[in-house]
Amino acid sequence: MIKRFLINLSLLNIIFFFIFLIIDSAAVMADLNDGLVAKYSFNGDTQDESANKNDGNVLNGASLTSDRFGNPYSAYSFDGKDDFIKAKADNLPIRERTVALWCSVEKFENHAALVPIGYGGNTCATSFFFYIQKKTFGVAEHCNGNTLHYDDFTEETSGKWYFYAVTTSKNDGSKIFVNGNKVLEDKNTVFGDTYVNGKDLSIGVSTSYTGTAPFINEDVTYFNGKIDDIHIYDRALSELEVIELYNAPNPNPSNINDGLIAYYPFTSNAQDQSGNDNHGTLMENTTFGSDRYDNEKKAILFNGVTDYVNVPHSESLSMNDVVSIAVWVKKG
Repeated sequence: MIKRFLINLSLLNIIFFFIFLIIDSAAVMADLNDGLVAKYSFNGDTQDESANKNDGNVLNGASLTSDRFGNPYSAYSFDGKDDFIKAKADNLPIRERTVALWCSVEKFENHAALVPIGYGGNTCATSFFFYIQKKTFGVAEHCNGNTLHYDDFTEETSGKWYFYAVTTSKNDGSKIFVNGNKVLEDKNTVFGDTYVNGKDLSIGVSTSYTGTAPFINEDVTYFNGKIDDIHIYDRALSELEVIELYNAPNPNPSNINDGLIAYYPFTSNAQDQSGNDNHGTLMENTTFGSDRYDNEKKAILFNGVTDYVNVPHSESLSMNDVVSIAVWVKKG
């Protein structure tokens, strides 16, 4: 009888242990779609994957590039001169919020801070934007409004991918996260009253204090590098949720480059970027035009009569019976 009681007690302990694990796991695996008002994964386009469908427009040549996992066409590259992506800010949060993104700075040209994202504005202190300097990440409002920055980086923040997130709420103030770690907390700083009606969301440059993009001056300028996986919430994520967002797995684990024998992005040339050197030559009157994103000299125009691109035969182009060919086309 005593032995049976001990066995049953052990079973109860095991059951309780597993119930605890289930509850604890549920707390960690939160619903990261709760409160999501904008999501730009940049998987081949600038579509907003949230319910708001606030798609972005590519301006002045921002182009698709590889993401932090090496997946092609899965992030956007900005030249630091005039590239940016613009969308509407109307559905974005004005008080409590979380803004998170991945970015990799190519280089810093001068003392001006690079701005990966900003939105809103109407008068002073009604805008919201991230800024990055060599060893500093910050969030601010224009015209001496609220600002918060972390400047304890041990090395320059260029040449590698970083995850940045900022949360703000009335009860907890504001927090800065870098690569999933909370690096700064200020309970007295709350970013509120961002004006969004009829204003811009800009990726790759700041909005002005009146809410229009682009805006640059001696303090802030265009972003030079790559940006990816932007999430904007109308609530302050918990620290565990920020960690979960940071640890999001590779969405495209398969190797799209496996078996690639030719790749022609047509970026002002007909060079093969697969590594097999199957370069092409524009023949007759073949010229370059705008691609499907209206980026100039990023596609090839054919007249339908004599134009073509000539690629000499090579061993790598001796294809077997199984082959995949993909191409974007637009009828003239």
